[in-house]
Amino acid sequence: MAVASRRNTGRILTERYRGFRATCNSPSPAPPGLADHPHTIDRWDDATGENLIEQIAGVGDYLVALETYRAAVKRWPGAKITLRNRARVIEQSWED
Repeated sequence: MAVASRRNTGRILTERYRGFRATCNSPSPAPPGLADHPHTIDRWDDATGENLIEQIAGVGDYLVALETYRAAVKRWPGAKITLRNRARVIEQSWED
């Protein structure tokens, strides 16, 4: 009984994904639930600033991302926080 329901669930999810692809204009869209946010606010380790501790936020709009970055710097004073547009660092809270 459990195997049949697993198969049924997989088929339903596959049908939903196909329906999602049919409604998208892009030739290969991301699966539902996976958003692509170009701006990220990240917190880095205090020792070197090279190891990512956490991604605080992922935001599509630049002005919202900038305000989120400023709020994070205010929330965690002294922490190493960056605002990035994909791989490019726009702001960082510490001096090299």
